[in-house]
Amino acid sequence: MLETLETIDTINKISDFVFGDGLEVTMSTIIGDNEMDAAKSVLANIAHARDKGAEMHSVLTHLQSSHIAYFHTWEQKGWSGLVNGGTSYGEWLISLYKDLYVCSIMAICYASIGEYERAMDSLSLADKAHDAFYNYLSVTSAPRRILQSYIRDITILNPKQYFYNFKIFFFKAPLPIDVYPRFRDNVKKALSVAINSEQNP
Repeated sequence: MLETLETIDTINKISDFVFGDGLEVTMSTIIGDNEMDAAKSVLANIAHARDKGAEMHSVLTHLQSSHIAYFHTWEQKGWSGLVNGGTSYGEWLISLYKDLYVCSIMAICYASIGEYERAMDSLSLADKAHDAFYNYLSVTSAPRRILQSYIRDITILNPKQYFYNFKIFFFKAPLPIDVYPRFRDNVKKALSVAINSEQNP
């Protein structure tokens, strides 16, 4: 049975997921930017690589670049940018989800090559996106500006593509945002066991 992101709870399962078909299948469902597409391309051939660790570092380099781009869109432009019209609601929401997803993938990629502390750091980055999703959406100030931005997204932009993106990321997402805490807790448990084993061989 193919593991899913929310069921991998040991380092062995994480490695099998990353270097088997699991991660490639999961990433194929996400519409990404050029850096994410490059990560997918490297990952697709990793099974045939002589040095899988080096190839995984290449994957991680591309994912880091994707993370920075998504993070810049949702965090650095921030809530004020959303309210003032600098960032559209759809752009903000999709970038926020993509950042959570990319950081989650980075965590298991780092874990698969024994970079456990870097994996923990990546989960912390994913936590920021997860928390922002709920914190920002719970704010009730300036609802008219948010509504106007949302309407602009689905009228001025391509409505069909917008709704497709929204459906993919929130209804058929490989890591639904409400499932993320279970994924994070499972990976943290696996990392804690691995780190403890290294410290107490």
